Amino acid sequence: MNTVQRILKNSLFLLLSNIVSKILAFFYIIYIARYLGAEGFGVFSFALAFTSIFGVLVDLGLNSLTVREIARSKSLTGKYLGNISVMKMILSAFTFVLVVITINIFGYSQETNKVVYLFALYVIITSFTNMFYAFFQAYEKMEYQSIGQVLTSFLILSGALWAISKELNVISFAFVYFIVSVIILAYNGLVYLYHFGLSKLEIDWDFWKPTIKEA
Repeated sequence: MNTVQRILKNSLFLLLSNIVSKILAFFYIIYIARYLGAEGFGVFSFALAFTSIFGVLVDLGLNSLTVREIARSKSLTGKYLGNISVMKMILSAFTFVLVVITINIFGYSQETNKVVYLFALYVIITSFTNMFYAFFQAYEKMEYQSIGQVLTSFLILSGALWAISKELNVISFAFVYFIVSVIILAYNGLVYLYHFGLSKLEIDWDFWKPTIKEA
């Protein structure tokens, strides 16, 4: 497959996955909003928006940098996978603690706090999923990312419909997002291992400072 064919293939996969994902997202947001009502959906929307603000701290541009550097040299895969994974673990712990402290300062209800905690975990886990997407993009294998995106929306829609059928509260909908993020992370990890194998992971402390600075 030549360069033009690869570009067309990857662009088509991403286009179709975005269309399908947005259609599915339209339906599950409508269902969630109608079921939870103004107050419940207000808590839901606030928690998702609030935690998304902190999501930048988990990434700091590392995914974009990974795409660029791996695309240039595939031999750096193990080095980036090992170091970026550990960086994200540390950043994730810091971010979650910051979310917990901040939301408690504001004095919201326990229900709102629990929803925020679950969405914080969702945002953190999704950041690791996006790390795998970065490797797929670097290797020009967008079909794996496309499947992951569609699967995410489908599972959230299915989980939302299940929660509605069981007449569950807003915390349960946040839990659906959390569980789906875990499933999608596992999917991407397995896809990576199956198609790219277990790269020799490298941890290089001297690599961290210039990488974070550049990211």
